[in-house]
Amino acid sequence: MKFKEITKIKDVYSPPYFWRNEMLIYNTNYDLLTISDKMGTKKLIKMDRDYSPVFIENDIYFYIEGTIQKLKESNDLEITWLSKIGKAFLHNNLIHERNFNENSNSLNYYCYDYKNKMLLWNRMYQNARFTTIIGDKLFLTDLNTTFISLLDEMNGNILWSIDFETNAVGKIFAYNDILIALLGPFKNLKMIGIDFITGTKLWEIYDCHNHYIQDPQTGLLYNFNSCIYQIIDPVKGIVIFEKNMYNECEQHKISPFVFAVSNNSLYFSSCEYSTIKFGRINLDNHQIEFVQSLGYFPGSRIFDSQFYQGRIYILDNTQTLHIFEEQ
Repeated sequence: MKFKEITKIKDVYSPPYFWRNEMLIYNTNYDLLTISDKMGTKKLIKMDRDYSPVFIENDIYFYIEGTIQKLKESNDLEITWLSKIGKAFLHNNLIHERNFNENSNSLNYYCYDYKNKMLLWNRMYQNARFTTIIGDKLFLTDLNTTFISLLDEMNGNILWSIDFETNAVGKIFAYNDILIALLGPFKNLKMIGIDFITGTKLWEIYDCHNHYIQDPQTGLLYNFNSCIYQIIDPVKGIVIFEKNMYNECEQHKISPFVFAVSNNSLYFSSCEYSTIKFGRINLDNHQIEFVQSLGYFPGSRIFDSQFYQGRIYILDNTQTLHIFEEQ
């Protein structure tokens, strides 16, 4: 099985965003472009930096310096909310505002109804700095993610908290009613499962690795960094498969970094010896199915790798986006 490079786009500043069968990218002039097979390339709007677009139903929003702005059909921005205290974002038809006070080490938080703009609640959280969305729920945490607290989004009450006693590493995952966190230090990583409803620790796994991705359908977690191929079942809290693939990595001259799970395949990219490569593992037989090279380019690096609707997207350090399609 081989992928063919169907196009390459130069002067790409940002990784691609995908929405309604379209791809959005920023070019090096901070023009936000939309690209589709049917409509070609169209400029949406020029920005002063690469603000991440937020897709909510049929609209595109941007969170810009304490404002929430919506992209209109005329490709102009409309300010739909001006924050009173700091950063603002939308979630579940609610407006969230937060501001961290360094002197008191506290987070001032306001929540409004987006439709009528009425204040629902206001809280001051001590020893907290951020909120984050995990599994569509609102959580409170600190700078190094040494704890998380589940918040009731309708009144701001803390439903439960768990102290990690160390810092969480990378993304915190969710599957069904289980939260999955990878905890440091890096030399002795472990993974824990937490009951979403009660905050109770369900299980822990030692000898973990520093990067996992999740299959959204099965919840399974995959690692292939350092050539150790590992699969974790977050429901049972066990490693269900592990294989040292050092010989295969040497054979293909790869240092793999996994970036997608789709159609019973695990996709990875690699940039070893100034050669960008990508490939996939067949999840039925746990074998490398193919490895494909973009060629040798001195000083090559990968900035981003994605898989979307049967295509692989690789953004390199020459600001070129390579798009591949399976043949």
